[in-house]
Amino acid sequence: MTIDGAWTLGRSVEWARVFAHMPDTGAHTQQAHYVIKGVAGGDRHRYVNTRFSKNTWVELGVYRFTGTPRVELTNTTDDGTADEDVARA
Repeated sequence: MTIDGAWTLGRSVEWARVFAHMPDTGAHTQQAHYVIKGVAGGDRHRYVNTRFSKNTWVELGVYRFTGTPRVELTNTTDDGTADEDVARA
């Protein structure tokens, strides 16, 4: 079953550094796919190996935004054999 999550900042900003928190349990995929939206020039795609980032913040980049920043994450991955967890905190 596909589950999608989205986080919206709630206000517009011009520049921002974007982070995602990796929980200490439940994150095992090597290809957590984050999409950063509202970025000048179009969406940015970042992939994170969650196996090595337990209970920490991972930087997804610094971006110039033309709208309200939004980050999306799905549990569907290219290595998706349904036995690797995607989790967020």
